[in-house]
Amino acid sequence: MVSGLAAAAVAAGHEAKVFLLGDGVLAAEQVALSGASVAHCDADWRWRRGGEMPDPRVFRGSLRDLALWCREADRVVQCR
Repeated sequence: MVSGLAAAAVAAGHEAKVFLLGDGVLAAEQVALSGASVAHCDADWRWRRGGEMPDPRVFRGSLRDLALWCREADRVVQCR
């Protein structure tokens, strides 16, 4: 769902940023294919994916980065 929404936003000419946390980090590679800027919570990544190296297209971030993105955004959509 998130990757499709991000791809549609990018295709419509919007700047899309996706922040993944919790189990969402498991979809990082798929969401990165959407063309959106993608970041994930590094703590959740380490917890759910262990020592696996993240996709180089995905920024390793924190909830602080999410807060900054939300402050900059015109619109914020939360998906569960």
